[in-house]
Amino acid sequence: MSKNGEAKRLASDLDIPYVEALRVVREDFEDAEQLADEMGLPSAEARRQVMVDHQPAKRLADELGISFGDALRRVRDARALQYRMREIAESIPSMDALLRRAIDGACAQMATEPVARDDDVEDFRTDGLDFDQVDLPHHVVDDIGIDAIAPNLDTMVWNSAETYEDGTEVGTLEVQATVSFDGYIHKSDVYLHDDIPVLDFDWNDHMARVGFDRDVVLEWQGTVRPDAEEVELELEAISELEPAPNPHSVGS
Repeated sequence: MSKNGEAKRLASDLDIPYVEALRVVREDFEDAEQLADEMGLPSAEARRQVMVDHQPAKRLADELGISFGDALRRVRDARALQYRMREIAESIPSMDALLRRAIDGACAQMATEPVARDDDVEDFRTDGLDFDQVDLPHHVVDDIGIDAIAPNLDTMVWNSAETYEDGTEVGTLEVQATVSFDGYIHKSDVYLHDDIPVLDFDWNDHMARVGFDRDVVLEWQGTVRPDAEEVELELEAISELEPAPNPHSVGS
């Protein structure tokens, strides 16, 4: 009975018994087939990746005085554990990803809430989100509401104040955002306030529907629990975003 050529070469290259080399060749073939199926690799590439373990296994066998087959299994078990730990690490969202997701959720929730109004002259108060630090045209637009909030996540800033032993962090979170508002204005006032875009002039017999945007800074108090993938945000302030200085303006 003729010997397996691949096993014969492996036995010669690694200086191991032919019988052991033959067993390794068979195990390599099965492992390569499984790797090709799982990773969608060509058979030749899967085979090459499987054979990468041969030299580390040979060194381990010589170092510990164990068979090449036992050493190969140890090397592959260790590599499988490394892959598994890497998969686990990659499946855990980063702090940045957790905060971005939390901001998106908070802005979506805020867009469903009313806008607070406190009119000292008319002794009038409505509950809702406090936009007192933002210039809104309450004097001419009625029933101002939020249509959408679009955060610019690239401007997100997390200021960690404290980190606990379990990894929980507390701090402040800021992001710039564009808030789109809508509301209603008397048709007779539309032409007096042409800086307010009209969405529907004939909303009804007397009122037109208008919309406008404001660039703001949103600030929350935050608690982040990375292990639980949880972020708790409590809105602290909404302020109007100061326009960037014009480098070409006089005196800049």
